[in-house]
Amino acid sequence: MDSSEVIKAVVDDSELSMYAVSGAMGRSRVYIGQAVNAKRIPTIRTMAEICDVTGHDLLIRNRKTGREIIIDPPKKESNED
Repeated sequence: MDSSEVIKAVVDDSELSMYAVSGAMGRSRVYIGQAVNAKRIPTIRTMAEICDVTGHDLLIRNRKTGREIIIDPPKKESNED
């Protein structure tokens, strides 16, 4: 499965629209749709953020040992002072 298929799958699984996911990420409304349609390869940071917004974890799993490492999404900046 390539990255655009993964993005589409996690968005579909979340029951959110691509517009809603884009907005939750603070991006333009069409960001996710463009990423999927253009078959752009997002950074791991962006992929972790998409997964976080859609209620998924991005992880790396060792095929031999089964050890899993979850990749954290970027920290959200707080405007509370």
